[in-house]
Amino acid sequence: MHLTESTHAGSGRTASKPFEAASYVDSKLASMSADDLFTETQEIHIGIPIILILGPPGCGKGTLSKRLAADYNLYHFSVGDWLRAQTPPPIVGVPEHINKYVHAGEVVPTDVLTVHYSSEDNIPPPLLLYNCGKRDVSTPSEMWLRALPAMRTEFERIAQSTGSNRPTAILLDNFPKTITHARAAAEVFGAGFPALAISIACSEEVARSRFLSRGRGSDDAGVFGRRYARSARETPAVVSFYQRTSSVVEVDAAREAEAVYGHLATRLAGSQTWMEITDEEDSDEGEVLLF
Repeated sequence: MHLTESTHAGSGRTASKPFEAASYVDSKLASMSADDLFTETQEIHIGIPIILILGPPGCGKGTLSKRLAADYNLYHFSVGDWLRAQTPPPIVGVPEHINKYVHAGEVVPTDVLTVHYSSEDNIPPPLLLYNCGKRDVSTPSEMWLRALPAMRTEFERIAQSTGSNRPTAILLDNFPKTITHARAAAEVFGAGFPALAISIACSEEVARSRFLSRGRGSDDAGVFGRRYARSARETPAVVSFYQRTSSVVEVDAAREAEAVYGHLATRLAGSQTWMEITDEEDSDEGEVLLF
């Protein structure tokens, strides 16, 4: 049976009590500089392989992820969708006097946030994502770091699924975004993360056309330009990092969607790691621990 469930707001997949501060990761983040974060990987087992899919905005990550999830029994986990699913009011853990702005669809004033949280570093990621969206500004990199402990909890819950509800692997869409995120994720998810990384390349012209054709709210040429430039600066270092530490499958998305998916499927079929994860071939070498 193929699992196509995604982590959009309507999926019913939400973590309980997200973004609580009690975490060994939070304590490290509080005491270490960004450049020194998570240089050693711990022996932690989430219980399920994690596959990354990386690439610039408009490259088709979401479309490809949904196809892969349906065809190979993967759990498509979009970090952005997961956080956005937690922004409808009331946001869990946010006091009523702040949630009233969210209920009204208004920007939460900076002075209100400062009085309650003292600094941006203490604002719960769903609330920070909501406010950045209302202000039409980029989310701070640290927000994604602070979301990692709750993400790990969600992955562990997914790994505990049984029977036909248990996916073969988690397909993590558009994360890590930076090299600091990659090192932090290795610390949170442990040895073997990721089992595999898929890197999608796409020219700016093609990506812009696809991005604008989606017609999503405030997504305009300016938003695309900022996001694409940020991806161009940050993603190559992440891919290079995983080329040294993991297995990477690369594909060019500058063609029709069906052709891109066919090319990706062919490239994946040539990856021993992918074949082991998806059990697409028999192996006489015994079980391989990929997570």
